[in-house]
Amino acid sequence: MEKDISAGNTSLDHTGQERLQTALTLAGIGTWELDLRRSVLAWDARCQVLFAYDGDTIPYDRFLSLLHVDDAEAIDETLQRMLRPTPKGRFEIRYRVPLPDGQIRWIQSRIKVYFDIDGTPQCLQGTVQDITHFIQDHEVTAHITQQYEELFRNVTNSSPTGLWLSDAGGKLIYVNKILTEWTGLSYNELLGNGWLTALLTDDRDASIKAFQKAVDARTQYDVLFRLCKANGDVVWCRAVGAPYYHDAEYAGHAGYCLDIHELATASNELRISEARFRGLIEDAPVAMAILVGRDLVIDLSNDAMIRLWGKGKSIVGKRLRDALPELEGQPFLQLLDEVYTTGIAYHSKEAQANLVVDGVLRTFYFNFTYQPLFNTAGQVYAILDVATDVTEQTQAKQLQERTAAELRALQSDLQQQIQQRTEELAVSNEELQATNEELASTNEELEDANRSLVHSNTELEQYAYVASHDLQEPLRKIRMFSSMLNAHPGLSPESHRVVAKIEQSSERMSLLIQGLLDFSRLLKSESRMVPVDLNKIVTDIITDFELTITEKKAAIRVAALPVIEAVNLQMNQLFYNLISNALKFTTSGTIPTIDIRSERVNHESLQPYLASPLLFAKYYHITVADNGIGLENKYAEQIFEVFKRLHGREIYPGSGIGLALCRRIVNNHGGAIYVESQVGKGTTFHLLLPDRNNNPNISE
Repeated sequence: MEKDISAGNTSLDHTGQERLQTALTLAGIGTWELDLRRSVLAWDARCQVLFAYDGDTIPYDRFLSLLHVDDAEAIDETLQRMLRPTPKGRFEIRYRVPLPDGQIRWIQSRIKVYFDIDGTPQCLQGTVQDITHFIQDHEVTAHITQQYEELFRNVTNSSPTGLWLSDAGGKLIYVNKILTEWTGLSYNELLGNGWLTALLTDDRDASIKAFQKAVDARTQYDVLFRLCKANGDVVWCRAVGAPYYHDAEYAGHAGYCLDIHELATASNELRISEARFRGLIEDAPVAMAILVGRDLVIDLSNDAMIRLWGKGKSIVGKRLRDALPELEGQPFLQLLDEVYTTGIAYHSKEAQANLVVDGVLRTFYFNFTYQPLFNTAGQVYAILDVATDVTEQTQAKQLQERTAAELRALQSDLQQQIQQRTEELAVSNEELQATNEELASTNEELEDANRSLVHSNTELEQYAYVASHDLQEPLRKIRMFSSMLNAHPGLSPESHRVVAKIEQSSERMSLLIQGLLDFSRLLKSESRMVPVDLNKIVTDIITDFELTITEKKAAIRVAALPVIEAVNLQMNQLFYNLISNALKFTTSGTIPTIDIRSERVNHESLQPYLASPLLFAKYYHITVADNGIGLENKYAEQIFEVFKRLHGREIYPGSGIGLALCRRIVNNHGGAIYVESQVGKGTTFHLLLPDRNNNPNISE
């Protein structure tokens, strides 16, 4: 049974057909139908224009004659092939049509074959469209692409660096000329995975894994490997690649291969040289550090410098001003900047530096050198900091000079006092002699007092001499012989510890003798004030009481204490007396505990205890609290009187002047002391001390 194609078309109404034809015309599309029984094409007006032929119908042979001579036979074969029972469906073909003016028109035709129920072809229907402009644009694009490809190859082949491209699977699809010259392999031999044969066997697997990982993750590829060159040399190379895309789709990797053998060799030698240099610094017996750049970043610091700075190894990699913030306001950062700017080394001896070591601000003295380091361009890139801690030597020399000066001042002062008092007594004697005989007996008493005063002054001079010379001399010999004994090679570790205790005790006794001299001048306003770290004072005193603390199993807790301007030995005497009392006046059966704390206070809170606080000074409230026997509040003032005792010597031994000395020391420093206590519950001594003397010229 044959299919009636014309009857099938009647299913479209007339209006629908007109709309369809209008849409095709607007799109520039022509329609046609080939009647296979008559071999005649029926086509619309658009087809007649495209093929430059007038007439609604055209014989099939005539139609083929309108096509380009090179396309007619192929089109006929294609149409004949469409008439076979299989395959069935829609087809698309392209061909050329010569025009009367000599131009060529490209036609694209879409075709469908209609078969009857028995599979016999009845007719072909199709559309035609002018695609000349598209074909011309494509040809222009292909020509430009070819030109760019030629330019790309010329540029890449002239590069002294190996260049390559891979596809999305990681296979090489292009290499430039330099890679073929390096490896001695041909262009085709290097494509795909052929490039791997040029790699040293030991490096091949790692390079494959790194490249495949970059391809899978679409990330940058960067690897080092050794390449066997055509001349037999094995050189270090670096291959780098990055993904590239076509129409937002990953297309592969593009990259380069660089011969870095000389650079790698030089870098290795440089690393060896740098390692030796760093090794010398790390093993140096003196403190050394390298500070890099104008920001003075701590690049390297040996253990000696780490201990000196007291911050631990975490400071490496930080800027010096961040690692040691206490250097702000001190001259060192400015000196380092000048050395970095001028390239001139700087040397200093016995320079004072205030450093926070283990959380405590302390004063040190150093011999140091800032040595600039230069790069190959002659520019400063870093500074070598070399420092030697001379704190003990410097402080010993300062103490010796200060002691000598104070002794000279003491002797001069005593002589002036003797002379002044003698002259005053002489005047008094003259005035008394002018009085009547009734005061004669009084004159005799005054003469006796004068002789007694002269005798006392003489004894005071002798005491000062004994304290400064006769007592110091045997102590000096004790310390000297202790040092000799400590250096003896056969001495056991336990003996070394005992000798160290002897040395510490002799040093402590020397300081106490000096303290006695200082006490004789407690009322002198010209006593020299220096920065005193109360933490160190208390620590040393606890060490002195080590045996007593162990014997009584006492617990002493010390919070952070301030650094204040004071007479060092007077502060030692003050805290020594308070801690001594706390350990002495304990309750039987109770473990002694002593708490020492400090806090800043404002001037308003000082009013009940100080009528005129020192100007320009910040005050600290320091408490020394114990859990001892305590006392009644009515004795809170009496205990500060000289020789005032609340207990018998047979129970609690002592001189009875310790707390009187404490009050005098605190008063000398512009402060105040008072006590709070309760019988059986302990005692708390309150100290109000300024951080400086009354000199407004002292900076913050």
